[in-house]
Amino acid sequence: MSEDEEENREYFVPPGARAGSSSKAFGRDFDPHFLVPRRLADKPADLIEAVNDFHYAMMNDHPRNDFYRECLRRAIEPGRSVVLEIGTGSGLLAMLAARLGAQHVVAIEASRSLAELARRNLVSNGLDRKVVVISRLSTDVTPEEVVEAAGRLPDVVVSELFGTLLLGESALDYLDDARRRLAAPGARVVPPRGVQYAAIVECEDIAAITSARPWDGFSLAEVNLLQDTASVVFTKQYGFRFSSVKSRQLAPPAVVFEVDFSRDSPGFAGPTLTRYLEATQTGTAHCVLVYWEVAIGAPRLDGSPPDAWECPDRPLAMSTDPALTKSNFARDMQWGQGLQLLEDVQAANLAELDDPLAAATRPPTPLYVQAGDTLELDVSLSDDSVVLQFILRHPDAPAVGPFLTREEDSGSSSTDDSPS
Repeated sequence: MSEDEEENREYFVPPGARAGSSSKAFGRDFDPHFLVPRRLADKPADLIEAVNDFHYAMMNDHPRNDFYRECLRRAIEPGRSVVLEIGTGSGLLAMLAARLGAQHVVAIEASRSLAELARRNLVSNGLDRKVVVISRLSTDVTPEEVVEAAGRLPDVVVSELFGTLLLGESALDYLDDARRRLAAPGARVVPPRGVQYAAIVECEDIAAITSARPWDGFSLAEVNLLQDTASVVFTKQYGFRFSSVKSRQLAPPAVVFEVDFSRDSPGFAGPTLTRYLEATQTGTAHCVLVYWEVAIGAPRLDGSPPDAWECPDRPLAMSTDPALTKSNFARDMQWGQGLQLLEDVQAANLAELDDPLAAATRPPTPLYVQAGDTLELDVSLSDDSVVLQFILRHPDAPAVGPFLTREEDSGSSSTDDSPS
């Protein structure tokens, strides 16, 4: 990635972090005669929404907290380590680091309201002399400020900036910047690594809420022309837990990428990649299921060993795999999983060849696979690897057809023709 591209790239900005239209006061969302608690009225509306949407679930994901406590225990040298936290929120991880013996902790929080609450939590837990909270985006904090707060640059960097997609909240952007500017060379990063997975899934319940089915002799199939097979949607947006519906994985999960948070930079995975899978089940590939895992102490996927401080004899992981979150309601409500609907690319291409004009008004064809089939999973990634898109096809299916890139479609116009 060039310097110009890096400079112009937009990071994920946490709620309540910047003044402007997004920081409208919560109380202004209500009619004048509605009652609003004074403690909420002047707070940023997007911050209140975010905290109630996932922050409480995050703080009460106790296995998550246990994972971070153990990671920090391994990374911190009691009485010597200086810890930097990016995105402290409630201050929980900063307090864990202080309790585990860090000499100093610098906790950065972009939201002024959250930063103030973190300071109050520090006071109530008797840790305010050991932890300094800086209220600004970490990319706006200077090394001098960190040194002033802690005496020297930190040798441990901890963050929990993961979204439903592993890098969905610009985790690598913020960590790369912090490693280069705000931490000592060779600083230990917690957690050190993560893997983004994608699985091919058959799920009739998903199909039932994402496509028009016949009813009472009526065909409603034309509405499927609007079925979105281009976007990753989060299970929380659909309003359900994936583990609560019946589904089958039609092939072993694919590793989309492995990221080393202590070494990799934004864009490390490139703009496109391809993974080959062998179907182990016969069925309809309704969607790609996307989840992730972060780990410490485990070998890298290339076989290279973890660093000694990670305690390789005791690997530990935290995952959003729905098979592992059945008993963790909080994790599914915080992160959940990503889903992208699939269609038969080969059928779309054949229709394009047969009648290009009609193909533009042809609903998608479901993708059917048989056990033993070789499948090609093509992945497109944004410049910073934050956004993902998937196309699943048989290798003999043409890779292009009636699918447009944004550049190819730039000359077309849109109309407001909403169905009723």
